[in-house]
Amino acid sequence: MATMEAKDIMKILPQRYPYLMVDRVLELEVEGEIGEWRVVALKNASADAPWAAGHFPGNPVMPGTMIEEAMAQAGAILIASLPDSAEKVAFNAGWEEVRHRGQVRPGDQLIIEASGLRMKGDLGKGKVMAKVDGAVVSEGVLKFGRLPRE
Repeated sequence: MATMEAKDIMKILPQRYPYLMVDRVLELEVEGEIGEWRVVALKNASADAPWAAGHFPGNPVMPGTMIEEAMAQAGAILIASLPDSAEKVAFNAGWEEVRHRGQVRPGDQLIIEASGLRMKGDLGKGKVMAKVDGAVVSEGVLKFGRLPRE
């Protein structure tokens, strides 16, 4: 089981602040079959994040699209761990069955888990879930693709 700090994550993901939505990888399991692989990542919801001032003033809540981006980036880290992904970059190709069930506020730690990868060539799907204090705030099925890294 591996972990990653921000400097390691930035070697994998092309996003940078304010769009880098994974602060740390807590667990990365890439043993066994691809469908058994999983990643657990952390995103700190900071009071000085750009969304906190305007969504919504006086009652800040992380936008659902930002939570989805955090889930997609955690999934991209898992996809980048595939044996044939060294020269490829993952991209979000869509979502299925996304549900937002709770709120993320400044000071919260968003724990994201991606697992259950299924691949067909360079296209695939995986389950993602985001929690705060053990309660599910968002979940869905991420569809993704891979392209050659430029």
